[in-house]
Amino acid sequence: MNRAHTTRIVVSQASALASGNDLKHDSSPLAISDAGVFFGRARGYFQAQGIDVVLRKAWDKGIVLGGASAGSICWFEEGTTDSRPTELTVVKGLGLLKGSHCPHYDREKDRRPLYLKLVASGELKPGYACDNDAGIYFENDSVKRIVATRADAKVYYVSAVGGRAVEKPLDVEMIDP
Repeated sequence: MNRAHTTRIVVSQASALASGNDLKHDSSPLAISDAGVFFGRARGYFQAQGIDVVLRKAWDKGIVLGGASAGSICWFEEGTTDSRPTELTVVKGLGLLKGSHCPHYDREKDRRPLYLKLVASGELKPGYACDNDAGIYFENDSVKRIVATRADAKVYYVSAVGGRAVEKPLDVEMIDP
């Protein structure tokens, strides 16, 4: 899709929440701090209220979008979440970014093995896994910057090769918290 401007998405474990009510100004940032309710019982309500349409319009206008935790998953086609009771599950996102996403890769014991299993089996598309305190900056559909505020925080691109998941660590730039 050709856009006359650049759309930016920040996928991170630390974001500021901003209002998305006024989408007239391209400089207005929009952040989803934690979209747990988007993936829970309220998803139908969000869609019925047109929140998904508002977010798509923000994307199309080039407004900076951001999110942490489930708020980072929502920008991708799919991912894994604990926003549903009892277990980690696969969820569909808005699809603004291609592939899948897994936050909390190093902090929740079941996240990494489940994500690897789902990508290896083809149940999830290849995608990005972020440790806590790490984030990815996208412009349009391309990764432009990978950052961390903790020395051992990493970001991986996870794909399937021959029925096995392969984690490719990506170069991380340290920034001040």
